[in-house]
Amino acid sequence: MFVPSVNAAKRSAEELIVYLKTLTDADGHTGSIDGKSGSTTLYRDGTAVGGSDRFGFVDATGLPAGKASYKLVTTGTQEVWPFSTRMDVEATFTSSADQPGVAIYTVGYQPEVDGNNTMARKPVTVLPFTVQGTVRQVKIQYSDDGGVTWKQAPVAGGKAIFPTPAGKTISLRSTATDAAGNNTTQTVIAAYSMR
Repeated sequence: MFVPSVNAAKRSAEELIVYLKTLTDADGHTGSIDGKSGSTTLYRDGTAVGGSDRFGFVDATGLPAGKASYKLVTTGTQEVWPFSTRMDVEATFTSSADQPGVAIYTVGYQPEVDGNNTMARKPVTVLPFTVQGTVRQVKIQYSDDGGVTWKQAPVAGGKAIFPTPAGKTISLRSTATDAAGNNTTQTVIAAYSMR
């Protein structure tokens, strides 16, 4: 399965750049693909200040130096593979010119899948995960109906543990929050298949 990951997220005097990779596998190898559709918008205190027609990319310039609340909203779809067909990321964070880092956190998963990105059906799914960045809390939800409905998965020791649902594909949503309250919600539709 593939998930997004942060390739760049940085702030300079009047500029804020975010570049997310779309093809990050369970071992952390990264890549990108030109998807079917994509869009990214960056908001500062509720006002759009930058964007693009690509997933996970914005280069916003002319920003005031002072501390403000920002929100990044990005979505992308692809039809090359039958899994990870849609990715959405929404990150809310504070930023100012004297803080070069941008608090965006992505979650990577290590499901026990075969070469076709398919997991053997067991009564309970134990899904290890990692977080790109230092966070206080991670919440994970799962869906077996393409993201129409979601259920919360208990999280302990870097693993999400939940009853294996009946559907043929599993979608995953994570919310990672740091100690300052910055948070990133990441959704991957059809993350992997079941057999």
